[in-house]
Amino acid sequence: MANAAVSNVFQIFTLISIITQYLPQAFLNYRLQSTRNLSTASIILWTVGGEISLVYLVWTNQLLIISVAYSIATGIALFIACQIKYYEQRKELSQSIITKTRCRLLTKRLQFLGNYILLLTASVMNALGLYYIFELTKSYSLVSQLIGSIIPPLVDSVGFIPQIIMIIRVRSADGYSFISIITELGGSICGIISVCILDEIDIVPLISFVSLVVFELVMTVLKFCFSPCGFKPKEKASLDSQTNANTNSECHEEH
Repeated sequence: MANAAVSNVFQIFTLISIITQYLPQAFLNYRLQSTRNLSTASIILWTVGGEISLVYLVWTNQLLIISVAYSIATGIALFIACQIKYYEQRKELSQSIITKTRCRLLTKRLQFLGNYILLLTASVMNALGLYYIFELTKSYSLVSQLIGSIIPPLVDSVGFIPQIIMIIRVRSADGYSFISIITELGGSICGIISVCILDEIDIVPLISFVSLVVFELVMTVLKFCFSPCGFKPKEKASLDSQTNANTNSECHEEH
C-alpha cells in the first residue's frame, strides 16, 4: 500500500509534466516572435503520439485527469504547429510597407485562429477514427495494446530525431526551450520511479520513460553545446545587429 501511494505521488508529477511540457516552448516562440530552429516534423510526430495515447486512455476508461492532461498537451502542440506557420508567413511580410504590413498581420492573425480551429477539428475527427479502430480490434487485445501502448512512445521517441538533426545541421538550439526539456525530463524520471517502485513492474511504460530520458539528455547536451545559456556569441550578435541596421537604413531609403 505504501509503495502504491508513493507511486501515485510520482504519477501526479508526471501528469503535471505532460500538461506543462509544451507551454515554455509556446511562450518562447511568442517572446522571440519566431519559431527558428524548431522542427515541424517533430511537432507533428509528438502531436500524433499524444493523440493516440489520448484516444487509448479514453477507450480503456482510464482516470479522467489522465485524459485531460493528454488533451491539454495535444492542444498546446497544435497551437505550436500554428505558430510555426504564422511566423513563417509573417517573416515574408517583413519587407512590406508598414501600413500594408499591419493590415496583413491582422489578416494573418485571423488565419492563425482559423488554422487552429481547423487543426482541432481534424484532430477530433482523427480521434473518432482511432476510437473506431480500437472498437474493431476489441477482440484482439494484442493489436489494441500495440496501437495504444507501444506505438505512441515509439512515435514520441522518433519525434526527437528531426529536431536533433536540425540543431546539429544549423549548429544552434536558440529556438528550442530549455525549460521544456527540463520539464519533460523531470516528468519522465518521475514516471520511471512510479513504475519501478511497484511490486509488479510494467515493462512497457518503463521502456517508454527510459527512451524519453535518453533523448531529453541528448537534447540537454545539444542545448549547452550549441547555445550556452541561450545567448549568441558576442561577435555573431554584433554582426546581426549591424546587418539589421543596414537593412533598416535600406528600407528607409526605398520609402
